[in-house]
Amino acid sequence: MAWANARFLAAAAIAGALALGGAKPAAAEDLIPVTVGRAVATAFVFGVPDVGVEAGIWKKNGIDLKILSFNGDAQLQQAMAAGSVDFGLGSGPAMGYAVKGVPAKAVAAMAGAPDDMALVATSNLKAKSLDDLKGAKIGCTTAGSLTYWLVKKLSAEKGWTGADALQPTPVGSERNQLAAMKTGAIQASIGTTTEGATLEVNKEGRIILPLGSVVTDFITHVIFARDDLIKNHPDTVRKFLKGWFETVAYMKTHEEPTLKVGEKLLNAPEAVVRKTYPTDIVKMLSNDGAFDPNAVKVVAQSLVALGILKTEPAPDQMYTSEFVPVKLGK
Repeated sequence: MAWANARFLAAAAIAGALALGGAKPAAAEDLIPVTVGRAVATAFVFGVPDVGVEAGIWKKNGIDLKILSFNGDAQLQQAMAAGSVDFGLGSGPAMGYAVKGVPAKAVAAMAGAPDDMALVATSNLKAKSLDDLKGAKIGCTTAGSLTYWLVKKLSAEKGWTGADALQPTPVGSERNQLAAMKTGAIQASIGTTTEGATLEVNKEGRIILPLGSVVTDFITHVIFARDDLIKNHPDTVRKFLKGWFETVAYMKTHEEPTLKVGEKLLNAPEAVVRKTYPTDIVKMLSNDGAFDPNAVKVVAQSLVALGILKTEPAPDQMYTSEFVPVKLGK
């Protein structure tokens, strides 16, 4: 995010020195056991915990980290409500779950504009830009999903209504979307930059439009913590977030070890992961977790648009700024 770039320059140097041996990890008996869950395992930005483990950053911050993966925000929030995970990595719109009673709240903005998502198309599509897709069927995962909202947001940004508006078409997984594009059932789809890069590397398609260039004010991913952890163990929250943002700074200055984790996490070739590193990691990941008020407002609006809530929630219903911005080096 542009408003956090200044903090990153200093943080990157600090994290690099720490990861290379500037501080010793805590003794095993002093480590705090922490479980973090991610909504999905197939997003490059969700590889931060893994990189931190490989670089020894979590142990240096006194944390013994266990990583779990789930099948979407709903399943992750269920695990948080059950106390199965301490921290969760989910989407910005998932902040609506706190308003609906899940005992967990966002404690840091993980990633801003959706730079890891794009409007993608296969080679059989002749359209070269968004303007060529007026009124087209655009694939998304499910009705009421973030990808569904992004299709509608693109139409709103262009001022397209009625027959001119893009038609969000739920078709399921990226694999299903790819098949639907090849048969012509849909003209394009909202996918990840990984999907778009894979199409380009395999010469099967291309990225038509990076969505971060259109939806500039947004919080695509956030870090959640259980309410009881926030109330009774705030120091654990601070330790986790410090370890997180030290890892982010390390990832932005240590491309090769980050790519190795990305290849494993995404089950993708090095060429694909290397193409997405500048957007998904360097550009997208927040450097200090601070919540941008304008982005929070757009997320609140998306909760109503998606039918998650009937009215826009107040900011303090969705997140706490008690722990951010995170300042590294102390």
